[in-house]
Amino acid sequence: MQRRSKIDDTHAIVRQVGGWETVYRCYPELFDAMNKSPEGQSKAVKCPLSGQGKTVFRLYRDWREKGGGYHNDHGRFGDGIDLIAWMEGISKSQAMDRIIEICGGNRNNISIDEAKRVRDKREQSAQLTQDQINKNAWVLNKVESETISAQQSKEIYNYLCSRGLMDYFSIMPSSIGYNSNLQTFSKEGKKIVLNGMVFYIQNGTGNPVSMHRIFLQSDGFGKSELVENAKMQLSGIEDVRGSAIRLGMPISVVDSHGNTRRILAVCEGPETGMAITLAEKLPVWCGISSTLMELMFIPDDITDLLIFEDRDRVKDMGVGEGQRAALCLKERINRELPHVSVHNFSPPTSIPDNVKSVDWLDEWNNSGSELFPNFLSTI
Repeated sequence: MQRRSKIDDTHAIVRQVGGWETVYRCYPELFDAMNKSPEGQSKAVKCPLSGQGKTVFRLYRDWREKGGGYHNDHGRFGDGIDLIAWMEGISKSQAMDRIIEICGGNRNNISIDEAKRVRDKREQSAQLTQDQINKNAWVLNKVESETISAQQSKEIYNYLCSRGLMDYFSIMPSSIGYNSNLQTFSKEGKKIVLNGMVFYIQNGTGNPVSMHRIFLQSDGFGKSELVENAKMQLSGIEDVRGSAIRLGMPISVVDSHGNTRRILAVCEGPETGMAITLAEKLPVWCGISSTLMELMFIPDDITDLLIFEDRDRVKDMGVGEGQRAALCLKERINRELPHVSVHNFSPPTSIPDNVKSVDWLDEWNNSGSELFPNFLSTI
């Protein structure tokens, strides 16, 4: 008997009522983004929740079909389920219940074959055309050709010092570089050139498929203030789901019982990953955003997966986005790789007032390695 997918059923129900516009009409906070994102266009607007910023949120060009969008602070929303979960401050499962309720639908009225057809169409439309691949590859090759080793850059050393990560400078892997000719757009929408850190984004087989950039001030002492979002990912040559910034490779350790353990740590942002490496002496793979961390490829020879989640502020009775993504990753690995022991670690410090989250970089800067789990000493 085929197992039903709640995600596939939800997308099929949304398609029956005309697409994600029907759902989003119940959210006045999204009206501005919808009105400024007609077919084939994607224009940034203020945050739909806080009302802050001028160009921090946008719906993707195909939002009517898939519902996806992007927020400078919260990252990528792969589809309408992700977006509604964020808007409501609830889990993805609760978001699907809410969406089905809005559509007046019933999962029992959706056949498994119909849900599968909708899923297949979504996956087919997500594939890049050859023209898109060629264009993205040209940009990536240009950035790579102008990038030097991070350890040759005083600006990167200065930036790491400003982030409390100066000890990481001497151990930086080759997946991090420095580029003084990064082209982007200012807050006013003008083309500008900035310097910054460049990170390779590698797929499951280890091949680079995209790059992540952190735009810096001219001397490196802090992020650039000329752009709305100082952290941006370049378009890739393939779907980046499953990919990660790899700050090292998994290590083998013999535990106190004589068993060989294969260990990997994961987190969201690369700077958080650097702090984890300094504190735990472990390699870290970074998902860039909570959504990509949740979908990250994990090698099947791993025995211990350490998930260092962000502690994000929650709305009502929901769960924080960082905790949600970490839990989803754990549940997926438990299903797909049942031999892997998954360990979730949340920052122990409470979120201060007027701060949206706490991560392990904050813990590192506040108290060094004191509050880290020191995992290697426990095995």
